[in-house]
Amino acid sequence: MKKMVGALLVLFLVISSIAIADGIVIPNWESHVMPPLPDVQMFYMTYHYVTITVENGIAKVRIEEEFVNPNSMPIEAEYIFPVPLGAVIDRFSMIVGDQVYEGKVLPAEEARKIYQDIVRRMKDPALLEYANSRMVRMKVYPFEPGEHRRFVIEYVQPLELWGSSYTMTYPLKIESMLSRSIENVRIEVVADPNEISDVFSPIHSFNYIKKGDESSWVFSASDYVPRSDVSLALTVTGGTLSSSIMNYWDEADRRGYFLLTLVPPREPERIIPKDIVFILDISGSMSGQKIEKAKLALLQVLQMLHEGDRFSIITFNNEVNNLTERLLPFSDRTEWYPAVKQIMAGGMTNIHDALLEGIEVLGTQSTDDRYKVVLFLTDGAPTEGITDIGTIIRDSTKLAKVRDVHLFVFGVGYDVNAELLDELAEKGGGKVKYIVENEEIDEKVLELYRMIETPVMSNVHLEINGTDISYVLPKGPYTLFSGTALRISGVYYHEGVVNVTLSWEEKLNGVIVQNKIKYKFDLTRNSSFPFIATLWAQKRISELANIYRYDETLTPAQREEIRQEIINLSKKYNIINEFTSYLIDPESEMAADYNVPIRTGNKSVMPTLVAPLGGVINYVEVGDILASKAVSEMKEDIIIAGEENRQYVGDKLFAKYDGIWTQEGFEEYKGLEVHIKSFSDAYFHLFSRDFWIADVLKLGDKVRFIYEGYKIITGNDGMETVDELPEVLR
Repeated sequence: MKKMVGALLVLFLVISSIAIADGIVIPNWESHVMPPLPDVQMFYMTYHYVTITVENGIAKVRIEEEFVNPNSMPIEAEYIFPVPLGAVIDRFSMIVGDQVYEGKVLPAEEARKIYQDIVRRMKDPALLEYANSRMVRMKVYPFEPGEHRRFVIEYVQPLELWGSSYTMTYPLKIESMLSRSIENVRIEVVADPNEISDVFSPIHSFNYIKKGDESSWVFSASDYVPRSDVSLALTVTGGTLSSSIMNYWDEADRRGYFLLTLVPPREPERIIPKDIVFILDISGSMSGQKIEKAKLALLQVLQMLHEGDRFSIITFNNEVNNLTERLLPFSDRTEWYPAVKQIMAGGMTNIHDALLEGIEVLGTQSTDDRYKVVLFLTDGAPTEGITDIGTIIRDSTKLAKVRDVHLFVFGVGYDVNAELLDELAEKGGGKVKYIVENEEIDEKVLELYRMIETPVMSNVHLEINGTDISYVLPKGPYTLFSGTALRISGVYYHEGVVNVTLSWEEKLNGVIVQNKIKYKFDLTRNSSFPFIATLWAQKRISELANIYRYDETLTPAQREEIRQEIINLSKKYNIINEFTSYLIDPESEMAADYNVPIRTGNKSVMPTLVAPLGGVINYVEVGDILASKAVSEMKEDIIIAGEENRQYVGDKLFAKYDGIWTQEGFEEYKGLEVHIKSFSDAYFHLFSRDFWIADVLKLGDKVRFIYEGYKIITGNDGMETVDELPEVLR
């Protein structure tokens, strides 16, 4: 067993300074005459709360966490906290009842020796990259049975301003050091809205909360196992639209990537009124929980309408039923609650006529000064009326463009037609969301609706001039919503000044007004924010995905060129999901675990398969949906977590089987095997020898990889000293 009773190490990174902002409780077995008993349980953490208060460019950080000893015996342990570089510790204490105990700070050299000793005892490489940090250390004895011990750390740290953004990272990625999930995690960023307008994390979702005169952005989770760092970008408030640009220069590719953020005010002078048409599938397959959840979502959205908004409700099965017959004012919404609750499911699926009916309601009854939205929800493919997918896409999106209508589409389950929904959203100026097993219909609908609840600018055009810029994603025109940031990713090839111009028109008192805002930003060769490149790569893959799958005009050579670009991006940025895995290698054992064949044009990568208990499982359809879900998620401003047991280190793919990380191609490779004992002198020598090896060894204590012609295997047995290593590895 791992010689660890405490559970968590968390890091805190401000700009480019690596540091750790949480503690770990470690047993001191050496102080006991008897070895640890096999039934001794590990300490666990009940909560981990972090508050980051930003004021005048200073981060004031308060961390509070609680550990519990679940054993029937007292335990001796020690708590360590690696100190952030440049941080000034205000308080580090352990609280037991009314007693408060203070810790002490150790210099980096003394701390380094302790880190390495801990790594050897714990037999876990997670601490290795932090071995140069200072340390706060505290002895914990006796840690009584069932006792709760609370630790509090407070410090201040000046933030460096990059352009118009402060950046911070709160890493939570060392899941291997957890004894079990944390019961409650809460990370809150608090700031004056006159100083900070937006807090963005590319991996974790922070929700905005108004707190009196302050703004708060909160990430919270329960039963949480942290697997990735919490990177933060804080946009400084200023102007009609708060703006910032961050960039990352990739020296190997000789090009950079930027992330432009534009944030409308949370309390704008004017909100564009909405006309919204709900089109709800009530065919037989929607019966049961599906229709009940869909009705709940519809009722909740009706309740969230604003003064000046209008709505219409259309249901469809074999036939199309325009329940409201016309757009109704906001004030009428409560009268329709009973009618919504009485909706029943049954019949076939006439998607074509339902879409045209909904778009025409907006086209004939709305006006140019209103934001026009269709919310379309279905769980099936067309089975009634016009059923040809190409015709439905062409007729619906053509009419939507003419009528200036935005199509937001929800696909429920695995029986929907992925091509239809993807293309409706792509060509209809909206978004598509796939709702599969264990996901709630009402939650997903509300999640999207909140994003489009308060439009403040529509049909916004973006122009970027200056240094060479390309691959700007997503493509416009754009709609901006109150308090919701618009994030634009792109590629640049030379450092220098870029000029950004936003232009749009709006109708005020019957008069069309032309608006324009100009910005000037510097793009540098900064290499501190690699997540910016990953965000761009995801958006680029999602852009190429629909072309690859649905454009039947592509020649085989063109399709292969697109495939190779997707594969290269997937490998470089470790983007492995239900779509990219099959393009990388549809025949590999690693890809086969996904069971998600995908279509290309009218063909699929794999045929329909026979279910083991009789009948047919159409894995092509399931694969289409899972692939489309992955593609739609990659369009969002959040890095999608890939498969936990697959990871690229550099351009080499590793997979985890039975607790061992193995480089792809390891078994077939013809080379001498070198067995090295984990956490020995030989192991640490390899770790410090090469950055790539260091990243490989961080995967876990048991790794198999190829290096300098050798098949290297780390584990419980093997060479322990540097002298034992082959000469080329010394």
